[in-house]
Amino acid sequence: MAEYDALDGLGHGCGHNLIAASCVGAAIALSKNLGDTPATVIVFGCPAEETTSGKIPMAAAGLFNLADVGLQMHPGNSVIGNYTLALNLMDFTFAGKASHAASAPWEGRSALDGVMMLFNGIEYMREHVRQDVRIHGIITNGGQAANIVPETAAARFYVRSMERPYLDSVVKRVHAIAEAAAMATETKVTITPIKQYDNVVNVPSFMKLIQDKARDYGMGEMPFATPGGAAASTDFGTASSAIPCVMFSLPVVATGSVAGHSRDMVAASVSEFGLESAVIASKIMADAGLELINSPEMIKTIRAEWEIVKAGN
Repeated sequence: MAEYDALDGLGHGCGHNLIAASCVGAAIALSKNLGDTPATVIVFGCPAEETTSGKIPMAAAGLFNLADVGLQMHPGNSVIGNYTLALNLMDFTFAGKASHAASAPWEGRSALDGVMMLFNGIEYMREHVRQDVRIHGIITNGGQAANIVPETAAARFYVRSMERPYLDSVVKRVHAIAEAAAMATETKVTITPIKQYDNVVNVPSFMKLIQDKARDYGMGEMPFATPGGAAASTDFGTASSAIPCVMFSLPVVATGSVAGHSRDMVAASVSEFGLESAVIASKIMADAGLELINSPEMIKTIRAEWEIVKAGN
């Protein structure tokens, strides 16, 4: 799963250059060591993870179903697996009726009132959702002029949760709030989905394989990620809902840690230490791939466990 975009105005502040290089390196090494084994190694070029999320249309087109499993290293701390938040991004556009805000406000119906009631309704709902839910939004259109009852107004919201099925139920409630706000203000609301991610599906047997290979290449006993600390979302989650996938992280600095989406990460991603981490990641993925290809039963085990974990989400 070779991501290869960067952050606007910053560059490789998330280390996608190392992701792409390590994945391509693993594919080259693996393909050159297959011998006569009938297997195909696929490099999925995955653009725009930071923006429009290339894995979403790729998954919709069934591209990931060409593979049995997927692998990726992401720069970060030394850990295997990744608990992320499923995400829905959506726009809410309210349409009202314009009128003079001073001489005839009763003739108008404020689209901005609808937006404000949407925000208020969501605030009241926060007490009654699970603690892993994150809802954050902005007003993208607050009206046309202060002396005109706003004819149109709009907001954009991210809604996130640890598990897709629960998130779907929260999104349904947010939609109901928007519709109630429109009814209360005698406006109309249009809800436009922008994109959605699934949470990353972690498969313990797949993670254990990476742990064993990482130990072989001097990374010690890399721990598994634990739930509870998820704070971000990624379209890798959507890929991991299509086929069993494993994401693991390797450090890109010798001591301490470095924050993602920072200039420190930009520097670390082209440092000698960071580049060596990409080489080690290539070796881990290539070796894991070779064992999977030579052990069809292991692939069956991973896929069976993936089905169970995904159903549990």
